Amino acid sequence: MHQRWLRIEMVRRLRGTRLRDAPRDWVDQVVTEVRRTIRERFAPGVAAGLPAVERTIAGLVERGRVEDLFRIAEWEAGIQARVRLKTYELTGHRLVLTVSGRLRSGDRPVSYDRTPDGRELLDLPVEEVPVELVDCSDELLAGTDELRRPRLDVVARRVDDGDEFYLPVDFEVDRVPHRWGGLRLMWRGRTTIDFRALNGGRTRGEWILTARLTGSGCEVDAKLPLAVSCTADGDRPVVVDKRPPPRPAPPAPRAGPWQRLKRAVRQRLGRSAGQSVRTS
Repeated sequence: MHQRWLRIEMVRRLRGTRLRDAPRDWVDQVVTEVRRTIRERFAPGVAAGLPAVERTIAGLVERGRVEDLFRIAEWEAGIQARVRLKTYELTGHRLVLTVSGRLRSGDRPVSYDRTPDGRELLDLPVEEVPVELVDCSDELLAGTDELRRPRLDVVARRVDDGDEFYLPVDFEVDRVPHRWGGLRLMWRGRTTIDFRALNGGRTRGEWILTARLTGSGCEVDAKLPLAVSCTADGDRPVVVDKRPPPRPAPPAPRAGPWQRLKRAVRQRLGRSAGQSVRTS
């Protein structure tokens, strides 16, 4: 009960755009009250059970580091899901999709630093954060903690009424190196949508498909580039690929005078070497 109260009623008010766009006097008042409640009411293990981002926010609130809260809010507000529709196949009423995705904030990936002792720490834009707040080692394992483990969902939403349906997804989340050093998460998954069974067969209208990436306390959506519609309930869907066509390969550069001269010299040297061999 305490963990839910901390997470939903307190930390969530101090995250992302909600904090970034809030008046400073409101933020100062909320931080003061949350800090007092954490210190006077909650045992240390309450915040320890939260995902890394939320655990760090709670820790910074307890220490009164308001400016660092704003830095994390700016970073979190910039997080986007970069999702790629790798393949899709429509067979009868069944649409099969494979997707991959990753998270970025600005021009950098949401990433993790690995310590010499094997722990993986979430890279946040603040300094001097206690290791236990940003340690994601347990979260990145394929555990059973639904609150903290990374997850990939694919959601079908009907445009007419906004109803959403979570689809069954077979997915895996890998840790891969990135060019700035450290690790980032890569989500990969496959889902099948049966339009005879979706929403009990009530599928008439247009549908939007969304991939939802969850990890380390972040949950970000990305719309998949498919337009899907059914002319009547239970009909075979019409699927239109909205991805831009692949760019044509650039033309081979024309050889300039210097390149032509070098080519002629190589050819002349090759002929001279052949003549020398025959003469000898």
